[in-house]
Amino acid sequence: MTFKFKVGQVVLWSCVLMTIALSGSSVQAQAWRVRVGYSYLRAPAWEEAQQVYYFSRPFLTGHAAYLQSGCTAAIARIFSTERAPFHGLELDYVNALSSYRDASFRTFAQVHLLSLGYRLHLKRISQPGGFYGELGLGPSIGLLQRRTRSPGDEEFQSVQKAPGMGVELKGELAWKAALGSGLWRPGLFFRTDLRWLYMPSAETVLMYTKGVLLRPYQWLVFFQGGVLLEWR
Repeated sequence: MTFKFKVGQVVLWSCVLMTIALSGSSVQAQAWRVRVGYSYLRAPAWEEAQQVYYFSRPFLTGHAAYLQSGCTAAIARIFSTERAPFHGLELDYVNALSSYRDASFRTFAQVHLLSLGYRLHLKRISQPGGFYGELGLGPSIGLLQRRTRSPGDEEFQSVQKAPGMGVELKGELAWKAALGSGLWRPGLFFRTDLRWLYMPSAETVLMYTKGVLLRPYQWLVFFQGGVLLEWR
């Protein structure tokens, strides 16, 4: 069974389950929401692998940056039903970047994750503003890659890529304000995003080794904050 086939199965069954969940009650009102913000990644196993990579190359004398800082963006459709709970769907993107450079060597690593998940909304969207909470669950796919440029190379060379898939679990606390009639609601959000990711080739990308340090699956934790805009 190929990796692409497994990803297709995860996405297909997730869409079926979310469709069943959303069809459990009649929809009364709807709202769209977009959000952008800063994302900070904690992945202890990946950080250890990157430490080994730099430690085993003593000729690298510059500052080593790890896969931590990045950005997040999402768009969601929230439904208000006749009875609680209220729910919706969200398409979410998050990344993390790291780079190293000195006079003769450059390396650039990044991870990209995309998810389509079910959202449990803990406040009526008909209420114009204030605080609200949200929980989320869904499938996630990702790509980890590293590019390097050594002496004599004119451009960055794409060296290694590692696809992955997994599951996300999110918790969010946000605040939104109502402007005018309440149809437009800007706000702020803070979110914790926990992901279980199956990525068997991650060690090859981070360390250029295989089966030495990392397991095929990893836990990633993202701490995110930023601005949002909701409209009806």
